[in-house]
Amino acid sequence: MKLSSRFTLVFISMLIISTISLAGVIPRFASLKSNETNLRTGPSKNYPIKWVIKSKGEPVEIVSEFEQWCEIKDKDGDSGWVHEAMLSGARYVVVVGDSSQFLYRNDDSDKKIAKINHEVRARLLKCNENRCYISLEKYKGWIIRDALWGIYKNEIFD
Repeated sequence: MKLSSRFTLVFISMLIISTISLAGVIPRFASLKSNETNLRTGPSKNYPIKWVIKSKGEPVEIVSEFEQWCEIKDKDGDSGWVHEAMLSGARYVVVVGDSSQFLYRNDDSDKKIAKINHEVRARLLKCNENRCYISLEKYKGWIIRDALWGIYKNEIFD
C-alpha cells in the first residue's frame, strides 16, 4: 500500500471516529425538527405519548440515549423520549429570567438595538465567554449569555 493511500485511510478513519464520538456526547443541546413532536414515556413507539410539543426549533437537552431514541429535557426540566430523527443539531436558545433583556449591536458595545422579553426563542449563532450572538425574526445581535437557556456555562459556540 502506498504511503499516500495509507495516510488517506488513516485520515478517513479518524474523521469517522471523531464524528461518531461527537454525535454521542451526553449531555448536549439540540432542537426539535418538526412542528409536532411526540414525547413518549419510554424509548419506543410502544410507549404512550406523554405530550405533543408543537414548536419547531424548540431547544432541548439530550440527557440519555437508547438505540435510536433520545431522552430529552426542556428548560423547565420536563423530560421524555423522542426518536433521533425528530432532532436537529441546529442550536436554539430561550431567553430566561424575570425581566426583559437587551440585544446589543456588538459584543463589546452598550448600544441597544432591541428589547427581548423572557421566554422568547432565538437561533443561536455563536457565543464567547460573556455574550451570545442570536437571531430572531428581523433582529440579530448580542445578548448576555447568562440570560439564555440552551448553552452550557463554559461552552464556546462558533
